[in-house]
Amino acid sequence: DHTTINLEKLDYKFHKNRNIFLRKYLHNCNNILTSTRTYARHLSFVTNKPVSHAYFGFIGKPIRRGDEAFLQSEGLNIIYGGSDGYAQRSQQIFKLLHNTQSDPDKIHFHVFGKSRMKTNKFHVHHHGLLPRDEYIGSLTYPNMLGYVSLGPTYFRNCIPSKIFDFISMQIPILAILPYGEAFELIREKKIGISIVPGDKHSLKLALEKFRDEKFYRDSMEAQQDCWHEFGQSE
Repeated sequence: DHTTINLEKLDYKFHKNRNIFLRKYLHNCNNILTSTRTYARHLSFVTNKPVSHAYFGFIGKPIRRGDEAFLQSEGLNIIYGGSDGYAQRSQQIFKLLHNTQSDPDKIHFHVFGKSRMKTNKFHVHHHGLLPRDEYIGSLTYPNMLGYVSLGPTYFRNCIPSKIFDFISMQIPILAILPYGEAFELIREKKIGISIVPGDKHSLKLALEKFRDEKFYRDSMEAQQDCWHEFGQSE
């Protein structure tokens, strides 16, 4: 059978339907806490137990960036950390950028973790796997954007933990995601810009907006507000 969330198939392969196991395990729970509103809503139809939601992706103390965070004379430094497999599809940004006629010297990618993102047109700097403190300490570039990427539509209601990392570091977010909860979260809280996969026109507009100092710093301030707001149960 297929596993579904809010009547949407998680994938198109037959396997053990986890909804059956959910009912079994949830029967023994007193309270249920989820990391997305969408999943909390789904579980409310599966069980009569109390279900609540909280965004709880923060680790450590927030980092506050000052005047050096944005320099008009510098290009954009796009930060990506993690993997680049079937789910992430981090390479999709390069395909879009090739069609926007962006100046290669005005965009640098800084890649951390196991990702092997590469392109012949733009500057890509690979930093490998680093301890968290060292990773955070290395992010001293001006005009940084935190890149978040997901491809398949059935991930539209996932909340990548990278979003919380970038909020905690006051790095505005550039997200290429299927339309869903994470997409709306970034847009609603004004902590960056979300675009759907394949939308090269919106990517071009997003990069132009991030080059505006007021827009960039407003995104940073919105992230500071989110640090206090997110993590509260609903």
